[in-house]
Amino acid sequence: MPVIRIDDDVWKQLQARAKPLVDTPNDVLRRILELNGSMSPALRSNLAEEDMRRGQQAIDGDDSIFIVVNAAGKIPNDTNANNGYRLTKRRVESGVDILAPRRFSSARKLRKGARIVMYQGGSMPFREKYGSGQLIAAGRIKEVAREFTDKDKVDYREDHELAQECFPGPFVGIVFYEFPNGMAKQPLPKEKIPYNAGRGDNFKEIKPNDPRYSNLDVWWKWWKANS
Repeated sequence: MPVIRIDDDVWKQLQARAKPLVDTPNDVLRRILELNGSMSPALRSNLAEEDMRRGQQAIDGDDSIFIVVNAAGKIPNDTNANNGYRLTKRRVESGVDILAPRRFSSARKLRKGARIVMYQGGSMPFREKYGSGQLIAAGRIKEVAREFTDKDKVDYREDHELAQECFPGPFVGIVFYEFPNGMAKQPLPKEKIPYNAGRGDNFKEIKPNDPRYSNLDVWWKWWKANS
């Protein structure tokens, strides 16, 4: 096999994405590059068990729900509230989320088919006008996060341009959502959860043992049936 040299930053990324005592560096790279074929028996067994577990969770409907945080700007003013709403609405309609480095890193934990709810950021004074502080859509992860390419800049030009309006960038990743019913007719206010997005909070996992999970689960299922 060919021998390659990698720098410390690449090595750290491989370590961060590896499953301890299971993955080899080659296994990690094959998974990132989405290559089929030869992989270690331990990894094949581990992935098969994980797929079965996640599939059963999806069938049972008791898997985690991820809150996708949407906001545009740190200052709670009308401009940022409007930008946040435009960005969130676009992400729901197109199913495309262009990711800055920190958001891309957070999105790595999202699996295909995972349940998500879209949280509209912004302060209370902008709720009536822009839906601030509410969950405004529910759906699933359609395709897992991957690197953002030059081709994506062309294929998803409008999404990229809107992201550039709202954030300075750079944009390094992309993830795809699925919202077959669009925006929720009856948003869920954050007081019902309760939830306040922290600084740098992008994808918050709410597990079944979280006291907020029940309300989220009920709303997600209601939305699916009634939106």
